[in-house]
Amino acid sequence: MKLRLGAVSLLLAVSAACADSGQSSGDDAERVDPSSSTSEQSSTPTSTPTTTPTSKPATKGPCAPLDAATIRELTGEDLQGQEATVPGSDLPACLYGRLDGVGVQVAQVPAGEWARALPALADQIEAADALGDQELRRRLEEGAQLIESGRTIPSERACGLFTDLLELQRDVPAGSDYVITYIPSDKDPQAASGQACVDGTFTSVGVGMPGLEVGAELEAALEAALQEALASTTSS
Repeated sequence: MKLRLGAVSLLLAVSAACADSGQSSGDDAERVDPSSSTSEQSSTPTSTPTTTPTSKPATKGPCAPLDAATIRELTGEDLQGQEATVPGSDLPACLYGRLDGVGVQVAQVPAGEWARALPALADQIEAADALGDQELRRRLEEGAQLIESGRTIPSERACGLFTDLLELQRDVPAGSDYVITYIPSDKDPQAASGQACVDGTFTSVGVGMPGLEVGAELEAALEAALQEALASTTSS
């Protein structure tokens, strides 16, 4: 199922890197990038799952979730992973190749860590005058206020806020916890990202390359990679 959705999207692994490499598009200028406080890139979410992945809190290093065959399926190349951080944050990630060339970035963190971006996300939503359920917006604003006061948000509750962000978009099914997004849009894709928040763990798998082709093949490869990353959290 392909959805053309509205104002709010969830990006972590690749959006800031695309911004750093100077890529931009005016197609979706009013969309919000709610998981990177430093990026001004927009995005078009395109799909949600028919089944919900399950996971437990991650216990391995950032380069553990995906194997070499999965990286090759996403990029067509054999790339070595190295520990890194998500651009614009101190969240751990694994970078294969280069996101300003051909690369994959994987991030898997407790959702409470992802929630630290909520104040910036709330500001972006307000600036974009995003439409949506006012109760969802109220919950997001409350979460942002907790972070601003120096408190933390339990990871299970943070996954609920992730879902709230998805539901602020038009036509997103209630309870969605997974999305595939093109960056900056599916009309001019520089990168794509699959993201999920399940059982208190936020997971993102992003791929970027010249000539990235929008379509079912890429989305299926991203979905498979995301499911593999989620499955890896069940073993130590």
